[in-house]
Amino acid sequence: MKIKNKKIALYIPDLARSSGGAEIYGLLMAEVLDKENRITIITHEPVVQNFNIGTVYNKYGVKHFDIVYVKYLNISHLVGLQVLCQMKRITANYDIFINCSKGKMRGMKHLFSIHLIHFPDSRYQGLFAGFLNIHYRNSYNGFICNSAYTQKYLKEYWNIEGTIVYPPISMQCICKEELVQKEKIILAVDRLVEDKKILEMINAYKMILAKQSCEYKFVIIGNKDNKEESYYQKIIAEINGYPIEVYHDLSKEELVQWYKRAAIFWHAKGYNEEGDPEKAEHFGMTTAEAMANGCVPIVINKAGQKEIVNSGFDGYRWDTMQELVDFTILLMNDDELRHTLQKNAVNSSKKYLMDCFESNLNRVLEEMVLS
Repeated sequence: MKIKNKKIALYIPDLARSSGGAEIYGLLMAEVLDKENRITIITHEPVVQNFNIGTVYNKYGVKHFDIVYVKYLNISHLVGLQVLCQMKRITANYDIFINCSKGKMRGMKHLFSIHLIHFPDSRYQGLFAGFLNIHYRNSYNGFICNSAYTQKYLKEYWNIEGTIVYPPISMQCICKEELVQKEKIILAVDRLVEDKKILEMINAYKMILAKQSCEYKFVIIGNKDNKEESYYQKIIAEINGYPIEVYHDLSKEELVQWYKRAAIFWHAKGYNEEGDPEKAEHFGMTTAEAMANGCVPIVINKAGQKEIVNSGFDGYRWDTMQELVDFTILLMNDDELRHTLQKNAVNSSKKYLMDCFESNLNRVLEEMVLS
């Protein structure tokens, strides 16, 4: 039985400011729930004047949902409380509240509340910590995790048993005819920010060029973050004179075309980040998207990436930059191996398609809400 005829509010705080996998997950969840319910998105006010939220919906190819903006103060310790008070008013007549944000903002006491965890925040420390921690835990009726990696740390940090619903990829798998038309392109798709290790991947590509003649070009695609403009400028400076291309804020259709063209996919978040599990990739939607489009993933052997890629079967996982280089050269020079892994990657990605996500999400929500 599906959740039906409910008024559901989803809190996606950064939708009008910057966006990535967490925001896409929230929007696709909204699309699934919108089939039988009334959906409203709550987000923070945009920082850009005359901002049109429709551009975000169009970018990700989702429905234009009703939206309510909330204001917040520039006083950090009051932000959560102020937003919470506004959302209490907004959701007064709703049935379900789904918090898609990071942090410890408590749920709505007057309605069924679920926290979608992309990675758990740390527990409160200091005076009243015990009370605040219990207050957060008890304010939610259920917790959904985006990966087993996130689930592990939710249990470790909070002793909460979260339920895994893997993020969906809102595209179809590549067809056989397109699979044989792959071009000599290495692709990386990530937000153009420091923790995604874009500069490190550029250096790895340069290592390949120094080691052998290379017909593959490196294409980097991502969303720009105005707060990290200096990092973006470093990227532009580093690619000067090399067969490297950078594109930002592409439409979903443009991104899919690059996925279809590329033969190899790279992902490096978490590299040289030991001891802090939050700095690794908690899942990695772009890796699953790349696999659905027949790119062979060569990804870091950490966190959520380990759940997606079966090394040696549908891609490779690496621990050192030299391994990233060596696995890439191996695929460049062995067409038969690359074609085999491409087919396996497509098959492996099917568990993340929208129909599987919809089935899993409806099942989990039914168990939470209707039990």
